[in-house]
Amino acid sequence: MNINNLKKEIKQYGIKKIKKILYNSSFSILIKEEQNLNLSNLKKVIVTNYGAISINTVPFTGRSPLDKYIVYDDNTKNRIWWMNKSNKSIDTKTWVFLKKLVVNQLNHKKIFVIDFFCGTDIHNRLRIRFITEIPWQIHFIKNMFVIPSKQDLEGFKPDFIILNGARCKNKTWNKYNLNSEIFIAFNFTENIQIIGGTLYNGEIKKGIFLIMNYFLPSNNILPMHCAANMSKNNDVNLFFGLSGTGKTTLSNVKNYYLIGDDEHGWNNNGYVFNFEAGCYAKTINLTSINNSEIFSAIKNNSMLENVVVLDNGFVDFSSDRNTENTRVSFPINYIRKNKPKLFMSNVRNIIFLTADYFRVLPLVSILSLKQSLYYFLSGFTTKLSNTELNIFKPTPTFSACFAEPFLPLHPIIYTELLINRLLKNKINVFLVNTGWDYYNNRISIRKTKIIINNILNFNINKRLSSTIPIFNLSIPKFLNGLDSNLLDPRNYYKDKKIWIYKAKILARLLKKNFNRFLDTNLGKIIAKAGPKI
Repeated sequence: MNINNLKKEIKQYGIKKIKKILYNSSFSILIKEEQNLNLSNLKKVIVTNYGAISINTVPFTGRSPLDKYIVYDDNTKNRIWWMNKSNKSIDTKTWVFLKKLVVNQLNHKKIFVIDFFCGTDIHNRLRIRFITEIPWQIHFIKNMFVIPSKQDLEGFKPDFIILNGARCKNKTWNKYNLNSEIFIAFNFTENIQIIGGTLYNGEIKKGIFLIMNYFLPSNNILPMHCAANMSKNNDVNLFFGLSGTGKTTLSNVKNYYLIGDDEHGWNNNGYVFNFEAGCYAKTINLTSINNSEIFSAIKNNSMLENVVVLDNGFVDFSSDRNTENTRVSFPINYIRKNKPKLFMSNVRNIIFLTADYFRVLPLVSILSLKQSLYYFLSGFTTKLSNTELNIFKPTPTFSACFAEPFLPLHPIIYTELLINRLLKNKINVFLVNTGWDYYNNRISIRKTKIIINNILNFNINKRLSSTIPIFNLSIPKFLNGLDSNLLDPRNYYKDKKIWIYKAKILARLLKKNFNRFLDTNLGKIIAKAGPKI
């Protein structure tokens, strides 16, 4: 793109005084700029012994959902799910003020601009322009999303603009009745997102996910917070779950291609496609043994985030000194078993990953159609420490569609799209517990991988199952490679009354949470598949 034309377009966003523009820069240019950074309050970028760079975003080491806002106007007042606590409204006056803060932060600066696509489906992707003063944020985009060819960039007209003024803060946040000096705001009339006060890269990624969740349902596409892999026979498996429940780790299966580890679309023609072209994986306690695929992807152009780097450039993956939510981003083709294209979907298995803090759910449950919709809408799991700001210990939560912080629309809209696909296809749906065992230890990855392998190899037969009371969940009587006594959670308790007591606590929470969806006829029907006390 012609830089002069780009300057004219950027001036329309309010950024009128630009020192220099670096546009769609190569990794080599970005790494040079990253090492020459002379910005206050930014820690030094380090090149590690793996060749990957390491950045430090402390104290911003997780998302800040209480600081996310959507402009309330004629386009959004009847479309946004305002009952979602994550969808806080602001008026246009507040938007103008916040946008001016970001624009002033970017004015008089050398700025970095990248045009890219979100979505590998050329018919259902968004063209996005991202503007920042921090080169590592462009590096992150290049790792994570679809970078256009030179031909694609000719005449590129963005569908959405993201202005990232991470280093500016709203010191008068009280005056505008906001949550803090941090802000992440969306205007679906101007089609602009602004970010201020936080350096955390995950805020960029999840903001783009919210934008896709806003637009895609209108095209009869189901956006999904899930990982996806595919067998050599083109069987696709979907892994839904919140951060830390195991999507990335469990979708990396021997002899399966990884489609993506976090965000996908499922279009009306049966295609599953990745929103991204990269991975953003947790690295706490990472070794070459417990996750060889992720470990081997840490190399040139990969970017480590908030890990502890020793003086010799080696990384201490076991350290949580900065945060437990340490990360690495890298292009998805760094994983050898990846085919990052569009796939004819033959979705065979859907797996809901739930981290049960109450220690009452089975390791694996076989769900009926209505139960599938119930647990999809419920999205019960446990938030893990440091994946969001101010989360310091495992916290039981309910996240509709396993994606509530990123759902601008009512969850029933996404559920209706899922119903259509479940009714059209013969799909097995499972609830897999990756939470805590009776001894208060996290259920081992080894056990969970055995369960996943049984699912993918179609070794779970509903006819050879028993039923867990209260939840009415079907569980297999045996699985290859796993002690059968582990399959029924009641076996962990010498006194079964203790299990019943804890199960009733969770059941009541599920029912109370589901009251949010009883404002629709479909929600009332699905509610009948919930637990019985």
